[in-house]
Amino acid sequence: DSWVDGSGMLRVRAVESAMQMVGLEARSVGALQIQSPEQLEKTMKSWSLQLRVLLVLAAHEMELARAIWSSAMSDTVFGDVIPGVLELLLQMGRSIVGTRAQMQKEVIPLLESLLGKRARGSGRYAQCINDMCGLRAMLGSSARSIFLDLEGSVGRDVSKVKVLDGTVHPLCAQTLSYLRRLFSYSDVEQLIFSPSNKDGFTRTSVVTAAAIAAASLDKLIFSPSNKDGFTRTSVVTAAAIAAAGLDKAIDSSHLTKIQSKRGQEAASALMSEAVAQVMSALVTNLEEKARAYKSPALASLFLMNNVHYMVWAVEQSDRLSFLGQQWVEKHKDIVERYGSQYHELTWMPMVNALDKVNRKEDPEPADQKLWCEWVKSKYHHFNSSLEAIYAEQTGWTIPEPKLLAAVRRVILMDVIPPYEKFSRHFSVLDFSTNRSKYVRYAPKDIRSMVEQHLFEGRKMSLSKVARAPPTNKQGSRISA
Repeated sequence: DSWVDGSGMLRVRAVESAMQMVGLEARSVGALQIQSPEQLEKTMKSWSLQLRVLLVLAAHEMELARAIWSSAMSDTVFGDVIPGVLELLLQMGRSIVGTRAQMQKEVIPLLESLLGKRARGSGRYAQCINDMCGLRAMLGSSARSIFLDLEGSVGRDVSKVKVLDGTVHPLCAQTLSYLRRLFSYSDVEQLIFSPSNKDGFTRTSVVTAAAIAAASLDKLIFSPSNKDGFTRTSVVTAAAIAAAGLDKAIDSSHLTKIQSKRGQEAASALMSEAVAQVMSALVTNLEEKARAYKSPALASLFLMNNVHYMVWAVEQSDRLSFLGQQWVEKHKDIVERYGSQYHELTWMPMVNALDKVNRKEDPEPADQKLWCEWVKSKYHHFNSSLEAIYAEQTGWTIPEPKLLAAVRRVILMDVIPPYEKFSRHFSVLDFSTNRSKYVRYAPKDIRSMVEQHLFEGRKMSLSKVARAPPTNKQGSRISA
């Protein structure tokens, strides 16, 4: 017996030493709560690594005990080696759950499988297995609650992050990234949305835990103390679970059967409705953020960019296709509406003024002096409007190339034809002794400004625009 006890103590020390090398130490809920988000994320990743290391060590110790001792004796020796470290890890797991952080459960089913047969002969083992089962159930519940928190958190996000160039807001990008990665797990809807799955830890709850983790919820929340959204520790949870790769370590013997087809259809319907509500909350929040812009045109551009990004993300992800084509078409219409608002606010005042002149709705004065001033005023209005747009909107951004090309195309289609007609008529007339002061831009200059400079995200100087000098009545050049 003394030999057995001595051997067991040596193996305990060896296992403890190995676990200490990967940073295992007891930490209370209180100790975790005072950690910064970065520190908590590091703690979660370490715990994930420690679980995996313990799995390897347990398998090794079991084989070692069997190789040295008889069957009955190997159980005794092995029974003295693992429970102490396992209890410490479970204590850590309970602390993590207590901080609302989803823990790394990837190896707990495997540990249960490895140790389950031994549990009948050891009270400590039995307690460890029960604790692991409880920990698993808590994870399933937390996985559901985190998703259910998502709609409210997205809708209530009051972060002061403001994208000055009108591009995609971090809240939009990170919400869609979360959803795409979450639903890349094929059975995720069964845990969160199945009407019959209220308790326990099913196959889908295992996979979902990994999915929620991989979604990197930490990037979704901007303030560690955000009272309206996820807590600081739930932020860290996601990154922690993500590191675990939970879905790759699930033992099929511990998974329940897939729900019936009717149950799957019901879950899918609930899932589609829930995600649509998240999307609706996101649009509402983005509309609220758009009100912070002083420029209504920039607010419209911002909303166009963000809703377009939502549509693009859904169309690019097979796992979000459950939202349906009707949802896609509806939001494409919203993108078009915001694009039209931008266009009406920015370009149509110029276009309408040119059209009125071209259609003679703004009649030319009969008096020569008044007529000259009238022509000058038309050029001045067009030039000042164009230059103001250029100075401001070269610093704006449309990040998606196809959308950028479409917006530029609409601008050119509406602006170039009436300006060409106006310019052909007036640029050759003697309304000023210094016509180059007024006839500043040829149609090709405007085309270059729009196609090469607008929405590039960096403000540019008009000196970059190569302007063509005006022509005289006979078509020869007039010097500036």
